[in-house]
Amino acid sequence: MAQQKEFNMHCDDFALFRSATNEIKVISKEISKIIQKKLIRSFLDIGAGSGELTNILVKNLKIQKAIAIDKNRLFNKKISNIRFFQRDWLSFAPHRKYDFILSSHSTAYLAEKNIAKTIKKMYKFLNPGGKAVIIVYDDQGSWPIFKKLFYPKRQKMSTLDRIKSIIKNKYTFDEKSFLTKIYANNLEHMLQIGRFLAEKHLSCYLGKAVEAKKFFAKYKADNGKIIFPLNHKMIILKK
Repeated sequence: MAQQKEFNMHCDDFALFRSATNEIKVISKEISKIIQKKLIRSFLDIGAGSGELTNILVKNLKIQKAIAIDKNRLFNKKISNIRFFQRDWLSFAPHRKYDFILSSHSTAYLAEKNIAKTIKKMYKFLNPGGKAVIIVYDDQGSWPIFKKLFYPKRQKMSTLDRIKSIIKNKYTFDEKSFLTKIYANNLEHMLQIGRFLAEKHLSCYLGKAVEAKKFFAKYKADNGKIIFPLNHKMIILKK
């Protein structure tokens, strides 16, 4: 019962965050630049969440067939050629290889020991000439400052650094940085959105209300609204 309540709270926090950010629009645009006009016959989205990004990519890139997986059943399918499986990636048994594989902000939820396994499996099920894209928060900008304040049990290595240490000298890859923004109506609105950013250590975030107000107030515009930037890093594995 308590676990279900916590999950429902997470869903509410995620929905509030998603409603205030241009993340989906920016990520879909950045991925379109990478894919360009290449024909994508098969697409796998790992950690697809609500499926909003999956649906947009399938539509915009004219993808023929797509598989979306997530360990939670949040997926809202709007396009018929997407199949959803409630699985985590390491337990999922693909029946084919894919032209394009995406993991957008799902790697950060993995246990450290599973990150290398996840990347290895992504590469294994990539078609020759295919691309796998891993998106995480960058170690630049506002995110590391936020983590320092509200993540008391920070890893010695960030998710990005861990990924780079795994793929270095093992895979052919490119990397690209891009910026998204959260648009909050006021400081109180931003504090509520911040719950999702701090979800791994929510109790610490809630216990530092004064620090949170001071932190987000730095991003207040003249009209009282908060514009909070988030830097992302895109790792593109090539086969």
